[in-house]
Amino acid sequence: MSEADGRQDHRTPPSELLPSIAHQFSVYLGKGLAFDSVFQDVSPDLNINGLDDLLDLHFLLTGEALSPDQTDRSIDDDVDVGVEDFLSLLPGRLRRLRTTTQRKTRMFRGEIRGRVDWQETIQARYRTGNVDDPLFACQLAEETVAIPENLVLWELLNDIENAYDEATSLIPDDGADWFNDWGEDSRLVASLEKARSNVHLSELNTERESRDPVPDRVVRDVLDSRSPLYAEAAELLQRYRRLQNHDVDPGEARELLSRRLFAPETGDSLAEDDAPTFFELYWIFKLLGSYDAPRRNLITQSTNCVATWSVGKGTYELYHDWTGGDELDFGESYFDRERDQALPGEDRYLGRTAELLTTQERESSAVFGHRRPKSRSRRPDFTLLRREERGITDIALGEVKYTRKRSTAANGLEKLYRYLIFARESSTGKYFTTGPDHFTTPNVHGFLCVDEVEQYGEPDGNISILQVGDEIQAPF
Repeated sequence: MSEADGRQDHRTPPSELLPSIAHQFSVYLGKGLAFDSVFQDVSPDLNINGLDDLLDLHFLLTGEALSPDQTDRSIDDDVDVGVEDFLSLLPGRLRRLRTTTQRKTRMFRGEIRGRVDWQETIQARYRTGNVDDPLFACQLAEETVAIPENLVLWELLNDIENAYDEATSLIPDDGADWFNDWGEDSRLVASLEKARSNVHLSELNTERESRDPVPDRVVRDVLDSRSPLYAEAAELLQRYRRLQNHDVDPGEARELLSRRLFAPETGDSLAEDDAPTFFELYWIFKLLGSYDAPRRNLITQSTNCVATWSVGKGTYELYHDWTGGDELDFGESYFDRERDQALPGEDRYLGRTAELLTTQERESSAVFGHRRPKSRSRRPDFTLLRREERGITDIALGEVKYTRKRSTAANGLEKLYRYLIFARESSTGKYFTTGPDHFTTPNVHGFLCVDEVEQYGEPDGNISILQVGDEIQAPF
């Protein structure tokens, strides 16, 4: 990795940062890259909100999409059946769909088709009240797909469809490279849609909502089918049911999740002032690691809350790149001024600035009906809150700089002090820090997280500077 101006970049490369936090990337579902081939021994943490959705998605990603001209697996393939290879082979296999012939009794008036069931015919005429009614009960031989093998296949296809619908709600709107096999125009999606609209299988869609799941014993019987189509369908359906019913060994779930882990792209060239998502998550995961069993949330396009968990009477919430929503503000409130506490001589600059802002707000509204924003929106790279019944009791803010330059680190430190002193509740305007020494306010903490930067001293107040390799101590 090199800088845009061609100078050598000495920052710690992502490949060296990843091993210590790889197990936590099981929750990351944003744009980025898969690194399944790099860390085969990762054991993902399963303490996750939305674990069912995550397992569904990884179920879809099992196997490997095969070439369009491949009609079957190689006999040398000693791998588990997966959804992607199953769907890849499905179009060709559906040509050999099994059916059976069943005798069904149907009523005809004025005509005879097939063999007449006279006993049922007489009973039907009596039910009409006219024994001379030309009504005939005829037995017809009809082809049907409603055999155990096809019922297993149909249920699996519906489960895959439901898992796909849920997965697409988690993926970024403009997609993710690691989900390309499941893009809207992909062969896998086309194969799934074609199978579910198959002229024979679609007959099983009748009264789908009231149809009971195929009994487990029937699924086990179909496992022994000589047809790879049905045997593999039963194997996948059995695996999916275990996931849905939480009847899955933690080791099996970890193995499933660790097959493909995802991380944000790092890029080939990052300026010193860039704060890539990867490096921000590195420190967020480090902070989570300082707590016992935090429950992490799936990190998707719309996610700000990375984790929530409880300890005793307190509830913890950890946010990434969060503006504070309707609850908190971290920027300056330009019109929150206490002019009666002005210092002597403040009329030179601070006093004139206060007069300017007051006049601008009043006159722009009076002359043009325009109201200026009351604050400048700012967002720390991460925010940790602790709540009790009375509200927020503790807050920690973090600023992340992927740098080895003192000037960039200094800029980050200045930002952090600004976040801390202006952090307040939106509804009441109450600030978290209090004077006379704002930055030593108990229960208010700050973290400046960098790569590696030479320091000449320690920062004032409840602020910690952390460099790659340091462990974060839980602030509260």
